[in-house]
Parts: sequence; C-alpha cells; structure tokens
Amino acid sequence: MKVEQLLTDGLREEAQAREVDVAGLWARTQARLVEQPARRTRRLPLVAAAAACLVAVTGALGLAGLAGSDQAGPASPGPEPLPSTPVEGGVDDEFSCPEQLVHDWTRPGTVLDTDFVPSLRVGPAHQAKVHEAPRYEYEERGDRALLRFGNADGTLGSVSEFRREGDEWVRFRTDVCIGENGSIGFPERAEWDVNRHDEAPFDRVVGMPERQEGWLLVDSRRYYDDIGLVRHRALFAGLCGQRMCLRGGTPTESSGYNLRAGAVPHDASSVFLPIDEMEERKNPYGFWVIYDVEGVVESLTAEVRGQQGRNAHRFYVDGWPGQLHAVLAPFDRVESLTVVRRPGADPGAPRRTTYTPEELPGYRPALHR
Repeated sequence: MKVEQLLTDGLREEAQAREVDVAGLWARTQARLVEQPARRTRRLPLVAAAAACLVAVTGALGLAGLAGSDQAGPASPGPEPLPSTPVEGGVDDEFSCPEQLVHDWTRPGTVLDTDFVPSLRVGPAHQAKVHEAPRYEYEERGDRALLRFGNADGTLGSVSEFRREGDEWVRFRTDVCIGENGSIGFPERAEWDVNRHDEAPFDRVVGMPERQEGWLLVDSRRYYDDIGLVRHRALFAGLCGQRMCLRGGTPTESSGYNLRAGAVPHDASSVFLPIDEMEERKNPYGFWVIYDVEGVVESLTAEVRGQQGRNAHRFYVDGWPGQLHAVLAPFDRVESLTVVRRPGADPGAPRRTTYTPEELPGYRPALHR
C-alpha cells in the first residue's frame, strides 16, 4: 500500500472517530493564528495528531534512513508541553543584553525575520502566552502603546511599540535582545569551552532513545531566540548502530548529525544551536568532531586567526568502542583544522594532517553568513 493511501485512510479513520466543534475550532484558530504564525520549533502542525498512524508504519524506514546519513536533520517534535501562564509585571524597563536588533515595521521588506510578528490581538496576556514569554508588561501612553516581554528573572527580552490608527493599534517598532556582534549566543563564561554552561540542562532531547544508557551530555548553554528571550539548549552524544549520533535541542525539538568513525573531522555546526533562530542574526559557532574508534587520534586542533589554537575536548562513556573529540571555535576566524595521529598508530598515514573548513564533511556555508 502506498504511503499516500496509508495517510488518507488514517486521516479518515481519525475523523470518523471524533466529533469536531468546527465553529469553535475555527474561532480558536483565528484568535491564535490570524496574525501570529506558529513558532517553527515549538509548535506542532495541526495534522500531526491525525497522522500519528503513519508514523508507526514508516518509523522503521525513517530510522534506517537516518542511520545511513551524516546529516540526520531535525527530529520530529516531541509532545507539546502544556502552556504556562505568563506573569504580568516585573519586567525591566532597560535592556541588559549586549546588543539589540531593531525591526522597523513601517518599512515593508526591511524585516527579514517574520517568525515573530508583534500584535495586540486578543490582548497582551494572550500574546505573551503565544510567544511563551515568562513575563510581560503592557502600557498605553496616549496614542502610543508598549508591550514588553521578559525572562523569568525579569530581564527585558524585547519591547514592541504600537501606534494608534483609528480604532486599531498598528505595530511600529520592535527592539529585540541579541548577543555581541549580532550573535545568537548568550554571553556565557568560558564561552568557547565545550561544557555544561547553564544551571538546569535538560535530561534528554527529542530524538534520543527512551533508554539513555551510553548517552552523554556534551554541552548545554543559553541563547537568544527570535523575540530576544533567553532559551536553553543541550547537546548529547550516543551510539546509533556503528555511528556516533549527536542530538542538540530541547525536549520538544532537536536536530542531529550521525558521525561516521574515522580520523577526518566533521563539521557538525548545524546541531550546536537552532539554525531556524538565525534569520537576521549571526551564528558565530563552528563545531567540529571526530569519532575515533581505532584510537589513532592524538589531538584535534582548530587554528584560529590571531589567537592560540583551540584543542578539542575528549568524551568517552563505558560501552563506546571509541572516543569523541569535539572542538568549538569562532567559525569566521578558523583557518584550518589539524589532526595529529599517535606515533605508529596508523602506519602509512601522515602524522599530521591539516584541512580547511570548506573541505570537511558537513560544511554548510549558509550557517555562517
């Protein structure tokens, strides 16, 4: 039976088993989505539940495809968490983040990141809930209104200004938190160390197996999302067949890279931070990894222009047949990656091999514009 027919039959059976309040559903959908498109990484398409039967049929095929590919790509979103109620008040009036990105809504075509479109439809509390802002504040000053979104600690993430036109509030300008030099990255201490940086990393991310034996937390840190709020992300590594699987994300979304064993570095920058949060911001992070099963790699070093080279961290879990070497460095300043082999470990191979970032597996220049 064709996949299309399986999906059709599954949708028909699901529809026949349910009594749907069409009018109510339409009203709720309009209230949420007319001006507020669903956030890409946190919200499920409405068809996902109805198509669940197809997942069971095609799951084995999908997993087989991932195991044979370096670029595993994004995982299917996990269960959507129950929305929390944003707290009104307690948001700072001034920014404390390194820089701000300005959206000028009066100039069509100048705003590239349209995943966040500010609105006052249904009220500020509703907008804060839609965008998963822990805190919000709203004030009107004559024909001018301000909507602030804040983090749980009260730090300001973004402020949107509206101007009154007749009976409507029209978006005018939004200032959004970003990192230094237009980066998505939060200013962590020892930022370039592959390490656990945030205080409460996730226990797992979607795409990892339920049984997590043999999986290791490689890195966890904060970043600024597309509305300037501070979010958390974790990166795990674990075996999947004969490869080392990297999964970076949250309990509801993730991306992956399946790493073949060998002594050649792979560019796994695509899993380090969420690439769909970077439409107008810079991704400064280059992330290179080696899965060394034969024990031939003595060191992996990123040669950084104007700085001392950065050496890879080594990771190992009981049960792994080899080690994972991982190095993080500012992508636009990395001139080369150098692999040094252990003496006599790989007869016939050069002791030292140097690669440019562009010639390595996994290289995606669009990630580092």
